[in-house]
Amino acid sequence: MKDLTSTIDAAYAADRAFQAAINAAGFKSRWHWHIDSGRQDANVSEAYRAKVAADMAMHRAFALSRRSA
Repeated sequence: MKDLTSTIDAAYAADRAFQAAINAAGFKSRWHWHIDSGRQDANVSEAYRAKVAADMAMHRAFALSRRSA
């Protein structure tokens, strides 16, 4: 269960970092970053990739925790 808790915490932290990168780049919202393909920002893209990876790890940890329950 500790692995699940830590991966959930990491996913939330990655989500907050993604939001902070969006704000720092001057986008109004996540939606605006997503649809404004002409104005890509490397920091936002990197934060997004980290968020997706953390989300995937959280889902894997959840699935593993359900198998052992």
